Amino acid sequence: MLGLGFALAACETTTFMYALPYEAGTDVLTWQDHETHANGGKQLDLAGVHGRAPYRVVAARPGVVRFIADTHSVNCHSPDQCYNNYVYLQHSPGNEWSKYSHLATGTVTGAAGLQVGSQVVAGQYLGDESNVGMATGTNDGRHLHFEVVVPDDPATAAPVGFAGDFPATLKIPRFCGVPGALVIKDSIYTAKACPWD
Repeated sequence: MLGLGFALAACETTTFMYALPYEAGTDVLTWQDHETHANGGKQLDLAGVHGRAPYRVVAARPGVVRFIADTHSVNCHSPDQCYNNYVYLQHSPGNEWSKYSHLATGTVTGAAGLQVGSQVVAGQYLGDESNVGMATGTNDGRHLHFEVVVPDDPATAAPVGFAGDFPATLKIPRFCGVPGALVIKDSIYTAKACPWD
């Protein structure tokens, strides 16, 4: 039965391997994994631990910045008028995009100096972990929501609504340097640079 479950999960996993999206050396708690996250799963909630906040979020693999929202500043518990900060990176070859949500106000365009169209390398600073938008839980909700998607139509993909989502297929992220490549709820891993495919 365990083997069947792993095979099923493998069918939905990412094409690429990703690095944990935190600055190298950061201990990263998996708060919600691909099975426990709300909204259908496959997404992850991660949080820096054992260090000093703010924790630095980095690109999980090389890519191009496709969308940025980093002007919002409110933490709230209802989707009404509750907008999120995020960055979408497109990875190639192929068409997987990674999303980094709940980033601190102004850290993407300000501290990280990014704009739409910027090329980023793996491990490049994207912004600070925060609790902007519908971010709840421990640490006053400060965490990183991370997901990998394949847009239904990359040419017309445009984030809408409080979360900044668009029609896409979610994939279960696989990480290099993590046993079994899948992060597990309540486990702590250390972020590090990874070799690329």
